[in-house]
Amino acid sequence: MVRKIFISLFFLFLSCKSKDEINNNLYDYIPSDTVLVIKVNNPNTITNVIKNNPIISSLKFLDKTLFKTIGEILPNEISSPALFCFTPYGKNKMAVTIINKSIPKDSLKNSNKKYSIYNGEKISEIKSKQNQYFKSQIKNIEFISSSKLILENSIRLVQNSTKGVQSKDFFNLARFLDSNSPINILIKYNAHKFFKNIFIETPLFPLIGESWSSYDLNLRIEPLAFDGIHFINDSIPNNLTFIKDLDPKETFSENIIPQNFTSLLIIPVDNFEILETNFIKYSRHKNLAIKKIDFKTFNLINEISWINYMDENAVFLHLKSDDNINDILYEEKNFFKEFRDIKIIKKTPPHDFLNFSSNFIKSLDLNFSSKIDDFIVYSESENLLKKIISDYKENKSLKQNINFRTLKSTLASKSSFLWIGNSKSLKKTWEKNYIKKEINKFPAEKFPMIALQGVNDGEILQIRFTAQKNIVNKKIENVSNQFSLSVDNPISIPPKFLFNHLTKKMDITVQDENNFIYLFSNTGNLFWKKKLSNQIIGEINQVDVFNNKKNQMAFNTLDEFIVIDRNGKEVNPLNIKFSKSKKINPLSVFDYDQTKNYRFLISAEEKISMYDKKAKKVKGFKLEKTSNKILFSPKHFRVKNKDYITIQLNNGVLKIIDRKGKERIKVKEKIDFSNNEIYLYRNSFTTSDKKGNLIQIDLNGNVFKSPLDLSYDHKINMTSKTLVTLSENILTIKGVPITLPFGNYTSPQIFYINDTIYISVTNIDSSKVYLFFSNGKLVDGFPVYGKSKIDLSNIDNDKHLELVVKSENDSFILYEIP
Repeated sequence: MVRKIFISLFFLFLSCKSKDEINNNLYDYIPSDTVLVIKVNNPNTITNVIKNNPIISSLKFLDKTLFKTIGEILPNEISSPALFCFTPYGKNKMAVTIINKSIPKDSLKNSNKKYSIYNGEKISEIKSKQNQYFKSQIKNIEFISSSKLILENSIRLVQNSTKGVQSKDFFNLARFLDSNSPINILIKYNAHKFFKNIFIETPLFPLIGESWSSYDLNLRIEPLAFDGIHFINDSIPNNLTFIKDLDPKETFSENIIPQNFTSLLIIPVDNFEILETNFIKYSRHKNLAIKKIDFKTFNLINEISWINYMDENAVFLHLKSDDNINDILYEEKNFFKEFRDIKIIKKTPPHDFLNFSSNFIKSLDLNFSSKIDDFIVYSESENLLKKIISDYKENKSLKQNINFRTLKSTLASKSSFLWIGNSKSLKKTWEKNYIKKEINKFPAEKFPMIALQGVNDGEILQIRFTAQKNIVNKKIENVSNQFSLSVDNPISIPPKFLFNHLTKKMDITVQDENNFIYLFSNTGNLFWKKKLSNQIIGEINQVDVFNNKKNQMAFNTLDEFIVIDRNGKEVNPLNIKFSKSKKINPLSVFDYDQTKNYRFLISAEEKISMYDKKAKKVKGFKLEKTSNKILFSPKHFRVKNKDYITIQLNNGVLKIIDRKGKERIKVKEKIDFSNNEIYLYRNSFTTSDKKGNLIQIDLNGNVFKSPLDLSYDHKINMTSKTLVTLSENILTIKGVPITLPFGNYTSPQIFYINDTIYISVTNIDSSKVYLFFSNGKLVDGFPVYGKSKIDLSNIDNDKHLELVVKSENDSFILYEIP
């Protein structure tokens, strides 16, 4: 049966800033007849998610009036958590009411106020250009509502110490809400009746009971998910009555269901006697005109699936065994024709089954059937059955779909029911019942599947509602996708892990093309974003300038050297402006004796400036200008208790100086530098030249060349004992050559973690990230999808490594490596 799907669980677009805690009794003041409550716990994260998540941003077009109402009554500042209540009243009207702990200053946007008194309480009346809104403060609780009538209802609730919502389920569910989630949702079963422009008719989507359900926003699932619970109530039979006392099971139908479907519903059934009893209770409660219910015929079945495809329907019954199939289910004497070695018969399923199915599909006219391996399939048309057979024969079943496999990996392994929607096909169905230009805002191509899973756990149904981002051509086997996050504009510098001195774990930072720098937690929560004057040059360095085990970020932009703390605030006086340069190098940070007495070295063209951590020029450093342009950031090495600073010049000179800028080693030859930096390899200063030779300079300035037969545009990287080269499509690790597909690759990266060396390169053309061990073996599960160089670390102190990489122009993805 066609159901209403509340796809606008994602339509929250709140924008607030405070982190004050809320009193538990705020729930008592929710207006009577409210059908939806949204609790906001983390305004900063919600602001980012709502603005950047394409699913959420597309939903504001579905009911512009409602969204405008919320936007107009939303104050500039509210305490959090805060409750947003949606209450129907009058004829097709919806009131929006915000309940939160009051803030001393007036947070309303419009100061044009009038006042009225209701039951001794003052109500402020605020007029916008087109509407009127109301505010009252009672017992340190602030109410802001689009309806004076509803606000008066809340005033009475406070004064009479009564609850607007009478449901025990509501308050029990509220206790289960995760306050660490950015938002929580409490929704009544009949909410869809009052949001006609937001609920969209969707085939096979199951209704959840006849009471309240709760959901927590989960950002660890890409693009996001809502995890919820619902209490299964014996006293009021409903759709959930069907699955009561049935154990959750793994599903099988994906082995045969074609990839091109509109929607599907799977219900595993481990005991048809229980299902029969549950259906009888439901039928009596609903007064269904059914004389007799007998499910004995189905004892060989352990799973039922319904699919909708282009306005046609089919049913899949999974057999426990091929032995003694009841003729009522399938009999070959009704043979019609054979198609690709599969017999098609004309057959209608038992009447009891059709009665049961009518609760999911109102009109079901099944006339054709086939037995395909351990499934009996019924179809409304011959053509649909042929398509199912063809796709199965050609290995185009749903199980082969990478998006489905990845989606299912984010769900529980066992289900009581599982609904999957094919977004592209659903979009066509929705267009029939909605304005086409509005529904076109939904990004079906980017999110090809949406899912609702229910897992029966005694008296509680656990629910997850989520969507799957399109990952076609991504290979994810043992490597799991943790989450993906978007920023406001295209990413300009790849994401990087930064140590969080508070949690002792890692955060993630990234910058976009509009010069905003972002800091996210390792679970995807946005801490802050900050506008910089220009693009960051090179990587961000972590420093501890106060030597108090609190880290800051240090970097250059085109016109300044800046240090900011983990809250996004500038660390004075470490903010030095300078003239823009076409060739400024990334910041060099030296900590000679590992005492946090940093030296910050800025180099551009032929100029060099060295500053201490008080932003003063280091007087002892005498080198302020070189004879030619500096190619790369100067680097510091310590060899045999002596400090060496290397500077590569455009004229082939390699300067090796001491801490004071004086020459420490005179290099005896010029070097035709390739586009690679200097490294310390086997106690020699090592790089390469344009002819593909390995160039090594000893401590006496002697230059040694070793032919490696590298291409002109080769790339190298190395540690003290590990040499890695990339020449065309040949990656060589410690002498072991690896042939990669041709393409444009990032420079090799080397990571040393837990006594293991990892080497990574990314094929920019094919968007594939490769990760190797130092013996040249590819790490299991690679390559994975990615479009930049990576960062690799253990970010949450578990036994797994995590990898972060740019995934799309404006987003990055976090993988976990087992």
